[in-house]
This record gives sequence, C-alpha cells and structure tokens, in this order.
Amino acid sequence: MWAQYADDHKGYCLAFELDGDWPEDAVPMPVKYSEERPEIDLAVDTMEDRDAAWHYVEGSIFTKSSHWRGEQEVRVFRHETPPGLLAFPPSALKAVYLGLQITPENRERLIAAIEQREQRIPAYQLHLHARRYAFELEQIN
Repeated sequence: MWAQYADDHKGYCLAFELDGDWPEDAVPMPVKYSEERPEIDLAVDTMEDRDAAWHYVEGSIFTKSSHWRGEQEVRVFRHETPPGLLAFPPSALKAVYLGLQITPENRERLIAAIEQREQRIPAYQLHLHARRYAFELEQIN
C-alpha cells in the first residue's frame, strides 16, 4: 500500500480504532475482496430501490480486487456527505507510521503535531528489513 497510496513511501499512515465516538453517519465497513468486478446496473433508480442503492455502494466503494486482500482495508462511508476531509474523534487515532522516504521536513512536522496532542500516541518510522522482504518498525517518540 505504501507505493500505491503514500506517494511511493514518502507519505504516512494513520492507524485508527473504529470503536468509540465516530459521528453517527460515519460507517466503518471492511472492504470485500473479489476475483471479479462487481456488476452494477446504472439503469436502476437507486433513490427508489434501497437494495439497489446498497448494491451500488457495496460494489463501487467497498469492493476491490483480491490481489489487495493483504491490506485488510476498512473504509469509512458517510451518507450524503460531500467528498473531502473527514473529521475524526481525536481518541480514535492510535498511531502514526512514517514512510521509508518521508522528507525530513514532513517527518519533523508530523512529530511536532503528535507531540502537541493531548492524548499521546506512538509514531513509528518504517525501515527495510536487512534480509527479508519486510518492514521493520522503529518507535520514534
């Protein structure tokens, strides 16, 4: 996922606990992994047919290729909320993981933001394992 979603390891990952004080309209759902693309009928009136509406949401938002199964991804869906930033309860953030190639400026900026939090959370720097195809985590705070 780091190469795909985090600008080739230059980004960071936020780890959340999905229980707790999330807004009522924020529904965390596990992604379904499938060998085949979902079939979605765009001719169905999803405003009138709730089953069709859910089938559309499930197929278009919560389904990915089984090649990505190892991600064990969970997505948060907010009905009738425009795209953009999602505010989350501060208590839900549990850790921050910094990519292999994060810039020193971004690393320092994130560590400073973590240090300002009322609730302390761990920050981890990813490193390549010396002998295996794996990452190692170094806690940096």
